[in-house]
Amino acid sequence: MHHHREQDLGRPAYFLLPSFKVNCLYPGRKGVLTSTLVKEFLLEGFGGYSAPDYIVKGAWRDSETGTVYQGEFVPFFVSFLGKERIPILTEFLSTLAHALEEECIYLETGEDARLVFASGVSQEISSPS
Repeated sequence: MHHHREQDLGRPAYFLLPSFKVNCLYPGRKGVLTSTLVKEFLLEGFGGYSAPDYIVKGAWRDSETGTVYQGEFVPFFVSFLGKERIPILTEFLSTLAHALEEECIYLETGEDARLVFASGVSQEISSPS
């Protein structure tokens, strides 16, 4: 009989960032790419991440205006123990949306999907506790 080792990584999360902004310089951080900032945040705050080398294409209809939007996105995957960590991720994504001048960022956590809207004020992104 073979023995194997497992480690519970907890709840999965997945979010999409606009592909044309991921490899641009992050506003207010001289010489730092947005992708680098996101990866460092996820590695330090959540212990790791996956960022596949492909583009996700999507379209959605604004429920208020009926306008159809289309985009190309880079996916980021992360996992964490405890649903109490979700607000840390959503606060990060809200701040990121504001800095990138995006109205919102698509996020899935477990069975839930949501839009995380940009914060109304500019905030400095720091590593989570």
